[in-house]
Parts: sequence; C-alpha cells; structure tokens
Amino acid sequence: MHFDLSLISKYRTQLMGAAMIWIMLFHTKISITIPIITSIKSIGYAGVDVFVFLSGIGIYYSWQKEPSYKHFYQKRILRILPSYISLAILFAVIGIIFYNYKISSFIWSISSLAYIFEIFDPLITNWYIPFILFLYLITPPFFSIFSKNIVKGFWVIIIITLITYCLINLYYTQYIYLLLMISRIPIYFLGIYIGYQITKKKQLNYLETSACFLFFIFGLMILLYPFPEQIRHIFYSKSIIFVAASSITPFLCIIFSKIFQMLDPHLSLVSLFGKYSLCIYIIHEKLIFICYHEINSLWIANIIITILTLTLAIFWQRASDNIIAKYRKAQRAKLI
Repeated sequence: MHFDLSLISKYRTQLMGAAMIWIMLFHTKISITIPIITSIKSIGYAGVDVFVFLSGIGIYYSWQKEPSYKHFYQKRILRILPSYISLAILFAVIGIIFYNYKISSFIWSISSLAYIFEIFDPLITNWYIPFILFLYLITPPFFSIFSKNIVKGFWVIIIITLITYCLINLYYTQYIYLLLMISRIPIYFLGIYIGYQITKKKQLNYLETSACFLFFIFGLMILLYPFPEQIRHIFYSKSIIFVAASSITPFLCIIFSKIFQMLDPHLSLVSLFGKYSLCIYIIHEKLIFICYHEINSLWIANIIITILTLTLAIFWQRASDNIIAKYRKAQRAKLI
C-alpha cells in the first residue's frame, strides 16, 4: 500500500480547519454524553500538533521558493504579528476595563511572553504565538546548516529535544510547564521533512505507512486508555501526553486527507475554519473566558461564542490583510 503525500499538501487548509474545530471543541466546557465524542473532545489539544505539523510543511515550500532570511522573517512577521498584536491590545483593554486587570496586562498580552514567565491567564496568555515565532526564528539557520541533508537535521533536532526534555524532567522541574512547547518541536521539523519528501514526489511505502499507523495506535493508547490515576498523572506531569499527541498526527493527516479527497466538493465550511485559523485560535479562548463569566447557559454561551469568533476572525483577518497589502504596495512604490 502506497500513500501520495501530496494529498496532505493539497488539503492543508482543510486539515487546519478540522484541527481548529477540534481545538474549539476541546476548549468548551459542554458535557457530551456520547462516549466517542467525549473521547475525541478530551484530546482536542492534539489539534495544535496538526497545526504545527502542517506549518512545517508549508514552511519548507516557502523557503524553497525564496531561501532568504530577510524575506522569510518579514513574511512570517507580517502574517502573524499585525493580527496578534491588535487582538492582544483589544483583549487587554477589555481585561483592564471590565475585569480589573493591571496596566501591565498590556505588556504581557502584546509581548506574548506571559506564558514564558508563568502568567497563566486565559485573557492575556497565549503560549502558541511565542512558540511558533521561536520555531520560525530557528528555521532559516536550520535550512542553512542542513540544506543538503534534511534527514540528518531532523534527527539532530530529535536528539536535542530529547536531551532538553530529560534535563527539565530530571533537574530543572521548575520549567516543566515549558514542555508543553518543547515536546512539540519535533513534529514541526517532521513537517519540514514531509515537505521535502513531497517536493521529491515521494510516496509512503507499505513499511512507512505501517510505522505511521503503529505510532498512531501507540499515541491513542496513551491518550485514551483508562490507565490508573497515578500513571495518568505521570503522563500529564511529564508532558508524555503531548508526545503522544504528536505521534498520532502524521497518520491522522493521512486519514483525513484521503477523506477530504472523497468529499472534495463539500469542504467549504472546513476550509473557512482553516483559512482564518490563526485569528479563530486567538479569539475563541478569550471569548470563552468572557462569555462564560457573563452568560449562565453553557449552550447559549457557546453558540454566541462560535458566531462571534467566526465573525470577528473573518473581519480582523481581512482588515489585517488589507493593511499589509497597502504596506507592501507602498514598499514596492518606493523601489520604483
């Protein structure tokens, strides 16, 4: 059995949309009585691993198209920071005016460093933005060093991550909260490796597909099997669940890209969530905090949250894109 890896690239937006819906479901507090849905909801944090994996694939294409440090950093900054900073200001203002947050909330929110300094607040904390910016920061040096041997580079990253993971767990436990990010570094570089394989027209052979499947089963077992509470506590405290979440990601993307291939004409809603995924991700958790405080009914709150999230995300992303387009046009005009 062979699998065409280019399907993952073809349905990248839809895969991101499905991951976004999964994350949104995970963030909600609604109790669902259907066991399989409850299980799927309980591991929705794995949607972030899908994001990071697909980001790695896209980054490889971007670098191959124009391998320039300046162009790479400028493109990533313009894609993320205008939307993030403006939304960070908005929610910091809401926190200060309505929830008695300190003025320093502005700094923590805009800088995105709250999580790094152990400030865990749903309105001003976002761990994903500093994490993805860190990955983007080290990506060009990675390509410069390992441009001729991506596979070697991937294994170097695995070894460095493993050493860091063990050091924190054994000697620097005060930083154990950072494993939420560190444990997800390999899946990003695996995405880069898969991007490299796609450009080489590579297909997964039977052995490789079987390996992906075994990692998928291994990960699901850790994530969903009803282990004793003591063991499950270890899985969480040592961030083993995030390693497991990464291990299910490649095969999950394989499965869903095949499903999306069959459903191709009917993917507009999933595509919408994928297209505006960054703003949706930033906005949704903040609105959950606000609406859960102000609305008693969870069902009504979540309906309002979903509508507001989509509306605000689409508006905000389009506004940011328009501003960036005008900026780029002005920059080009200066060069003429």
